[in-house]
Amino acid sequence: MRRILWVALLVSGCSQTVGTGEATAPEVSYVGRLDAQTLVALESRDGAAVLYVCSGTKAEWLKGSADTQGAFVASGVHSVDVRFDGVSAQATMQEKDGSTRAFALERVEAGTNAGLYAADGAHGRTGAIVRFEGGQPAILGSYFVGPGVVDQVTPIHPVDRRGYLGVRLGAEERELARFRLPAR
Repeated sequence: MRRILWVALLVSGCSQTVGTGEATAPEVSYVGRLDAQTLVALESRDGAAVLYVCSGTKAEWLKGSADTQGAFVASGVHSVDVRFDGVSAQATMQEKDGSTRAFALERVEAGTNAGLYAADGAHGRTGAIVRFEGGQPAILGSYFVGPGVVDQVTPIHPVDRRGYLGVRLGAEERELARFRLPAR
């Protein structure tokens, strides 16, 4: 079982770039639910890793890395410890107030539309998570309206054959591409 410990960095400090929807697959892609209102997506490739936590009106991009043994240790605003085995992942998040929350993630199967979608904007990164629950897509995302102000995205069409998710950001429509970490 591999293990990653994450450190929180807000989107403005995240150096990863949004992918172009190309077919390059990350090493690991998982989605899950932290609670009834919050979805979580994990992407990892070539030792770099990103965890996106979204409740629609709150969003955090957490950046970390995994060494060759799958471990990363550091301190920060709060941390997330993820252990995955290729099929599922178990995670523990330490909140800012010191409380701890446990949650599970499922591996995204190749060829499905589940996963993390994103696009960079004027005030930060827009993100959306697609997860299938009981055969139906659950889509939740958020975008930065201004510095420190987050609003919920509204899905306007499902993921298309090009791999893009159409969303509404207030009055603006936008396409989000499948998130990909760059190769190292």
